[in-house]
Amino acid sequence: GPKAAWQISSLYPAAKYPHAFTRLSRIVTDWLFLCASNHLAKHHSASGAPTFLYRFDQKPSLHGWELPYVFGSDQVSKWWPGAAQLSAAMQEFWTSFAAIKHIPQSSLARKWPKLDNKSAAGIVFNSTAYSANITANVGWPACTMWDSTGYLPKPSPLLRVPPVQLV
Repeated sequence: GPKAAWQISSLYPAAKYPHAFTRLSRIVTDWLFLCASNHLAKHHSASGAPTFLYRFDQKPSLHGWELPYVFGSDQVSKWWPGAAQLSAAMQEFWTSFAAIKHIPQSSLARKWPKLDNKSAAGIVFNSTAYSANITANVGWPACTMWDSTGYLPKPSPLLRVPPVQLV
C-alpha cells in the first residue's frame, strides 16, 4: 500500500542511484535475497538450530557470484587485485565450518558470529584493492523495513483452498 511505497522510496531514494535499473536491482536484491534470507535465518535460529549468516559484497554482486571464490576457481585471481586473497579466506571459512562443524575462526582473525535473537550478526565478504576485507557483526539495516512491510502479499480468503484430507 501507500505506506510501504513511502518506506521503500525513503530507504532507496532515486538520487542515490545512477540509474533506475540500479535502484530497482538493489530493492529486489534486498527484498528477495538478503532480507528474506535473513528473516528465514532468524526463524531457524529461534528454533534452537545454530545459524550463521553471510553477505557477499564483491562487485558485480550477482546471485551465486561467490561460488567461484568458495570453490577456488583459477580465474578468480585474474579478475582484480585482492580477489585471490578473498577466495583463499572464503575457502578457509567454508572448509573449517564443514570439517569441524563449529564457528570457524579464520587466520584473518575474524570469527563468524552465530546468529541469535538479540542481534542480526553476520559476516560480509569483499575485497579491497590489496587484500580480502572480512567484516563481522554487520547488521542488515534494510531488513527492519522489509520485515515490517512483509515479503508476500496477504492471501485472499477467496483464493484459499481447503486442505485435502487423505483417507
